[in-house]
Amino acid sequence: MKINLQSVIDEIESADDGTVAYYDPRTETIVYEFRYDPSASTYDPDEYHAAIPLPDRRRIDDYHNMELFIETVDDSTAAEWLSNAIHGRGAFRMFRAALERFDLTEDWYDFRDRQHRILAIEWCEENGIEYESSYAFLPDEDEDEEEEDNSYGFDIDYTKDRNIPAPKPVSLPKEVRITAITKHNSSNIVYMHADCVKELAALKKIRLEQDIETAQEEIDEALKRQDPVFAAVKDGRYVGYMILENDAGMILRTLYVRPDYRRKGIGTALFQKAQECAAEEGKELRVIMKPYIVKMLGFLSHNGWDTLAEISIVKGRDEETENTLSLNKTNLKY
Repeated sequence: MKINLQSVIDEIESADDGTVAYYDPRTETIVYEFRYDPSASTYDPDEYHAAIPLPDRRRIDDYHNMELFIETVDDSTAAEWLSNAIHGRGAFRMFRAALERFDLTEDWYDFRDRQHRILAIEWCEENGIEYESSYAFLPDEDEDEEEEDNSYGFDIDYTKDRNIPAPKPVSLPKEVRITAITKHNSSNIVYMHADCVKELAALKKIRLEQDIETAQEEIDEALKRQDPVFAAVKDGRYVGYMILENDAGMILRTLYVRPDYRRKGIGTALFQKAQECAAEEGKELRVIMKPYIVKMLGFLSHNGWDTLAEISIVKGRDEETENTLSLNKTNLKY
């Protein structure tokens, strides 16, 4: 089930210092903690230990949004008035008065709404929460059916230029985004990791049940080692993930994409991120994998990684000592 994006936006815009809103992924509901009246609180940290806090007023930061809006005002006199208005006491009241003076109130509301919507999408994508991005409506019986409006005022690279207002009308971004996984948003890749282990076992003709508990332990251990872990996000849903090992070199240990999202560039996007991480650390990316994963070999070859750098041969056929192949992009000289 997808969360309604507008409901997230509404919570962002109604945030105050007295309450904190949380999204509980198990019940797919929003719950609240009342900071100033513990006896009235409906939020139980023990019961909602997996709940995800929605952006609070500090992250919304409408004061900073006012500063950003002023930078978009072409009229230098109006920009100067607005800039002077937000300094000192009563900044929000003085800012609104200056907006009215120069007939910029609607422009400000459009800009602020866009910032809030961007923040709502960022929050969904950071936490792997799939969202419904369009408004639902029923056309009037006497009117022709209108085309569904999917426009929220974003350009295609909205995360790169969040502080620059985009021209309208434009479409919501459709591309896949890569987000870093931390302890607070790791739960949504646990099931994918369990599916990955199960699929690998099937390649060896081993029937394995989905083991969520072990998958959670393995993800927690990777994060505890501070191994880079990333998820691919599509409309708020985690559709793939990878685990790197950052030691003497940068090693790609796991790369997995949900079956219904394969052959759509998601694995390539994750792999490019792995190469970027290695380059940022000044290290060579290495790929260590099992030799029976034929599809991965094809994927690597398609991305230009078609040189076998080394072969590791060990005795035994158990899970811990399975033969491995190590590939990188360095040509061998004999």
